[in-house]
Amino acid sequence: MAWRHGVGIRLVLVVGAGRLGRAVVEKLVEHPEAGMRAVGFVDDAVEKRGSEYLGVPVLGATAEA
Repeated sequence: MAWRHGVGIRLVLVVGAGRLGRAVVEKLVEHPEAGMRAVGFVDDAVEKRGSEYLGVPVLGATAEA
């Protein structure tokens, strides 16, 4: 598949860096054949900004997306 080589991959911004948002990122990492790659989280919790999960950074608040 072309996705394995980075062709046609859809970049995904995950809303929420809590339990469910992290589960979404885990599934995207586990299933590259889906053709999607998480590039960041947005989350309104100020304490999560600047952190990352599985290499995916928390970029800012949902209002900034």
